[in-house]
Formats: sequence, C-alpha cells, structure tokens
Amino acid sequence: MHPVTLAEGIVNVLYAASIFTFKWVPATVISLNGSESIVTDPTYSLQPITEPVSISQAADYLSSIAPSAAYEHFLVIWGIYVAFSIFISIILFAIVVYSIMRMRHIHHAEHDRYHHAAHAHEHHIDITPSQLRWDTIVQQANGEETSGWRVAILEADIMLGDLLDTLGYKGETMGDKMKIVNRSQFNSIDLAWEAHRTRNIVAHEGSRMVLTQRETQQTIAQYAAVFKEFGIIK
Repeated sequence: MHPVTLAEGIVNVLYAASIFTFKWVPATVISLNGSESIVTDPTYSLQPITEPVSISQAADYLSSIAPSAAYEHFLVIWGIYVAFSIFISIILFAIVVYSIMRMRHIHHAEHDRYHHAAHAHEHHIDITPSQLRWDTIVQQANGEETSGWRVAILEADIMLGDLLDTLGYKGETMGDKMKIVNRSQFNSIDLAWEAHRTRNIVAHEGSRMVLTQRETQQTIAQYAAVFKEFGIIK
C-alpha cells in the first residue's frame, strides 16, 4: 500500500473513533438517560474541539455539556464499555498470536517435508543400477540363510566379470581375464583373485562346503574393494 494512502486511512480511522467517542457515545447516553443537556439549550453556544486535547480536558468537555447525573451515568457505561473492549481486544490479540504461531509451525513443517522429499528424490536419482545390485548382494550376505551367503558371493563374482568386460579384458574364463590385467591400472587385483577363488569353491562344492557368515562377509569386502576402486559402488 502507498504510504500516503496508509496515512490517510489511519487519519480517517482516528477521526471516526473520535467522533464515536466524543460525540455519539455521550449523546446516546444522555438521550437514553432522558436528561436535558445544555446542548439542547438554544442560548448555549457549543464550541467545537479544534485542537488536540488531553484525557482530562476531554473529560472536562464532556462534563460541561451534560448534566451531572447523566455524566456520572455515562462514566459507568463508559467504564463497562472500556472493560469489555479491553477483554475483547485481549481475546483477539491472543487469537492473532496463536494464528501467527500456527502459520509459522505449518510453514516450517511444510518446508521440512518438502526438503525431505526433495532430498530423498535426489538420493534416489543418485543410486545407480550397479549400486542397487550391490545393495541386494550385501543384504543377502548379512542375512541368516546360508543359501543367501552363497548367492551373494556368486552374484558378486558376476559383477566382477561384468567389470572386467567393461575394462576391456577378454578371455574365456574369469581367470583368463584377470591374468592379462595391468596391475598398474588395477590395484585391487589380488583381492579380486582371493574373492574369485572363494567363489570357485562355493560353486564347485555347493552345500558340501561349510561356509560361515564371517567368511562370506570377508569375501564380500574383497569384492567391495575392487568395485570401489573403479567407482562401481560407494
């Protein structure tokens, strides 16, 4: 809103409040009381208020234009009016404060929810198919089923084969591929060999092999070191 318009609005409100306070309220009280006021006396010349007045001056002015009985009755009514107005104002102020606090609370809750949703969406986008595949393998390795441990090792070895193919190492078997690996470009090749040997035992002996979860997790950790070197997993 324009400053001039706002100022004019404030002046109009204050003017209306002053008319209500110093003209309509006293006149209404005097009329209801049935008292005669010197304002109704044609010989009495009522001087309008043209300058700002204090509370005491306003009270003196009201006292001068109304009979004492009417003025005293007005004071009683005015006191009730003021007390009621203060009570209503306190209630309205409390409602405003509560509404502001609720709005801020809802705003923060909405902000946190949208931030969490956006973060979760970004996190979901960052997960690659290889990472999802690896997470499944880790979940199987951490499970309670021995069959899941074997499947985890076999699946991890398949991922190792896919990695070797991607790096350009060709051969009929995994062993043939790893034999031609350039060690200067494959720092974790020894871990890959150890994990692959364990995989061969698991594949050849099957359920006859006594496989512990500790051995499973150790083998999975070896595969993980290889995949992390080439950024396949985090």
